[in-house]
Formats: sequence, structure tokens, C-alpha cells
Amino acid sequence: MDVDYLPEQGRWECIELYNRGTTAVDLSSWKLYAGSASNVTTIPYGTVLGAGKYLVIARELVDGSDPDRSSFSTLYGNLDGEWDESIDGFKVIDGADWSPLSNSADYVTIENPDGTYKLTLNYLDDWGGDGTGSSIEKKDAETNITGNSTTDGTNWGASIPSSMYGTPGHINSRIQQDVQLYITPNDVVFDPPYPTSQNVTVKAQVHNGGISPVSD
Repeated sequence: MDVDYLPEQGRWECIELYNRGTTAVDLSSWKLYAGSASNVTTIPYGTVLGAGKYLVIARELVDGSDPDRSSFSTLYGNLDGEWDESIDGFKVIDGADWSPLSNSADYVTIENPDGTYKLTLNYLDDWGGDGTGSSIEKKDAETNITGNSTTDGTNWGASIPSSMYGTPGHINSRIQQDVQLYITPNDVVFDPPYPTSQNVTVKAQVHNGGISPVSD
């Protein structure tokens, strides 16, 4: 699970769900309460989340009338202004109905259609996600939320690196793998920095966030 409750200025909030089970789950008509029970996002009929797959609910999937904010598809898609799961890699739905999430503490609830099952995350801002580009992510996807709600932040942390806007639709950066390589924009150097028609040398520093060393 990945929650971007305080995105960097110019971006919209998004919430990621992950099916860690071995069978697909039909999420048709499930409800998302985020920030306020008065505004509810209903997951469209026919939405099926496959085993080991991700579903992202974005407050603005494609660009609307607000030029100061980038849509989810602009930041994470193939830049064609639309979203196509087969091209862009994972399932996303538009969740424009939910209330803005608080920047200090709030809740996210997912509930089945008849209300017999629901799961609530009550987050605090000291878990991470401070508006510099990171979201909050589960560190261990196999650890359940105890009961049907939690305020325990020990299994949550800010996505890394913060400049990469979280990891919606992909394995959480906080889940340590044997090898976990990444590059941030600040790690890339061009020589000359502003080329015209000459050859350009590109150097990049690669980081390993995994638990195993990497040799040349």
C-alpha cells in the first residue's frame, strides 16, 4: 500500500492498493473513504485486481482545468494524456470524489459493497511523506493491519528517494530487496551541461537501496 497524502506542490494525491494474495479480487462497487465520509469514491463495476497486482486511485487521472497541477497520467504514464493499463503498466481509476487528505493526520478506509468488511489506515505526518516528493509506504507487504484499523506507523515510512514521487503501481521502495538500484535526477551530470552540436558525456551515480552489495 502506498498513500501520497501530501504531494509536492503541483501534484495530486493518490492511493495504491496491492493484492498480495494468490487469487484475483473483484472490487466492483467497493468504496473508498479518504479524508471525509461525506465524499466517497465508488470503484467502477468490473474492476478486478489480480494476484500480485496494483490498483491506484488518483484524485486527477487526466489533466483537468487546473493548469497549476499535473495529473497522474502526466507524471506516471507515457505522456499521451490518457491512461491505458496495457501500455502504462498497471490499473488506475479516477478518484476525484474524495476529500483532500489532511497534511497532518487523517484516515483512508476501503469497504466492500455491503459494508461487512472494511480496512482503515489512520496515518500521522511523522510517518513520512512531507511534501518534498515522497509518499508513505508499507515496509513489509506481508504484515497485516491488526484488526480492521491501525494507527501504528512502525511498518510505514517515506518512499525513497523523495524526488521520485513515490512508487505507485510498483513494489514499494521501503520493501528491501537483495538489489534495489535507483538514480535520482540530481545524480545525472551532463558535460557540457548545455550542449549545442558537440558530443555529450553523461555520468550518473547509481544507488543501491538493497541488502546485498553489487560488484562491478
